[in-house]
Amino acid sequence: MSLIYFLILISVLIFVHELGHFVVAKLMNVKVLKFSLGFGTPIVSFKRGETTYQISWILFGGYVKMLGENPDEELPPEEVNRSFYNQSPFKRLLIVVAGPLMNILFPFFIYYFVYVFPSQEISNRIGMVMEGKPAERAGIKNYDRIIEVDGRKIEYWRELLREISKRPGERVEIKVERDGKIIPLIIDIAAEKEVSRYGFTQILGRIGVSPYMPASVIYIPDERSPAYELGLRSFDQIKSVNGISTDSFLRLEKILRENDGREVRLEIVRGEDKQRKEVIILARTVEELGIEQAELYIHRVEKGSPADVSGMRVGDKIVSVNGIKLNYFAELESIFAREPDRMHEFEVLRGKDMVRLKVKLEKQVKKDDFKQEYNYFVFGAYNNSYFTDGEIVRKGFTPIDAIDDAIYEGLDVIKATVVGIYQLITGQISFKSVGGPIMIFGIAGKAAKKGVSIFLNVMALISINLGIINLLPLPVLDGGHIIMSLVEIISRRQIPVRARLVINFVGMVMILTMTVLVLFNDIARYSEEIVSWLVRIFK
Repeated sequence: MSLIYFLILISVLIFVHELGHFVVAKLMNVKVLKFSLGFGTPIVSFKRGETTYQISWILFGGYVKMLGENPDEELPPEEVNRSFYNQSPFKRLLIVVAGPLMNILFPFFIYYFVYVFPSQEISNRIGMVMEGKPAERAGIKNYDRIIEVDGRKIEYWRELLREISKRPGERVEIKVERDGKIIPLIIDIAAEKEVSRYGFTQILGRIGVSPYMPASVIYIPDERSPAYELGLRSFDQIKSVNGISTDSFLRLEKILRENDGREVRLEIVRGEDKQRKEVIILARTVEELGIEQAELYIHRVEKGSPADVSGMRVGDKIVSVNGIKLNYFAELESIFAREPDRMHEFEVLRGKDMVRLKVKLEKQVKKDDFKQEYNYFVFGAYNNSYFTDGEIVRKGFTPIDAIDDAIYEGLDVIKATVVGIYQLITGQISFKSVGGPIMIFGIAGKAAKKGVSIFLNVMALISINLGIINLLPLPVLDGGHIIMSLVEIISRRQIPVRARLVINFVGMVMILTMTVLVLFNDIARYSEEIVSWLVRIFK
């Protein structure tokens, strides 16, 4: 099935690209001899008007053949005016740019299709406000709904994330809904550097809120506490109180407070084997019981790992890293990504003592689901908590709002692609991360298995990449032809045929070299699968 999805993805993107060249060529009255999806011997072929349309066996590619593409081609006098190279440089530029431009515009239609239909969304309700972050300083509280940012209505979490992300360092007015009241607040958005596992860096706005909440996994710092004496233990998860689900620690706090002084039955899950137990207690606040949320407490330390070597122990509570106060365990990943090679300075609470530890991470190279290599930095200490899902709401059919969503998503991917190519050219991202047809084959199959929406998002992403890469000023690529057309427009002189041939030859060598390197990346990335496939064929 992966082959089918790969062919669908590639065929659609090539068709869109060549359609751009084809339509504009027709508009410029250039004679189009052939429109081919694929190379080689045609599978299906028919002629309509002056153009032959065909689908060929080698589907990885396609082309539009126009009259007079070769500048030294002999043409009948009556057709010279309709040949490609007889057009003005400006017309040729429009024809050439139309292909990559179609690849860049096509994803906006894909994103519209993805966002217009009903779906499930994470709501605008705040699950957790992080201590010391802009949201807390502004007065936002757990369970508030952020309904407006700078006058822009917010209904879903992705809308909130979008509005905050694009405003790093800005002061904005927001409105929150709390207990039925609308409260206006002023918030200073932090500008934070984020580094992906592949080395891609960007500065984004962040305020320190999450739609998720830490689960009701507890830690008991003092064995003399009422909770311990009543039979509760560190890293127990309290699943329910009197049959009422406690899906988060915040919910657990609320229910215990509401039942203060009354006898309640706790259903707990304990240990690696998930034993279920019941404990009867008199409800009191979590502070009176002597329990805390276990999110920042170390549950396991891998022997011989950097955390183990540093002296970190089970039961330590991570307070800060490199002077940054920690709110939840997952923050470590972004802290490590920003400065992976430094000696990280931890402050951990051990009993009543604050202990300072230094940890030097161990670098490993791993592969993701798409065989893409990335640097992974081993810490070796783990917690035993997780986060609950945010509040899920049903989004209806949104034909108007989907336009805005599609524009934002498309522009965001274009920006990320341009920045990524720049970082690749300047050496900030390794060339090993670049993939070719084998990688696209793997991505297409895996994306399709995750659903139509994911497959369409991957198609949009690859289409934008294809369009922008084609605009690079390299001979043979559309970008090279655009540069030559611009030179002719500015100089008002045609580039000599011999010069064109030399430029195209150099470009061909460059493209073939890059193709070989990309295929080498693919073969190295998928070597095990390729060997396994060959063994099955020749067995």
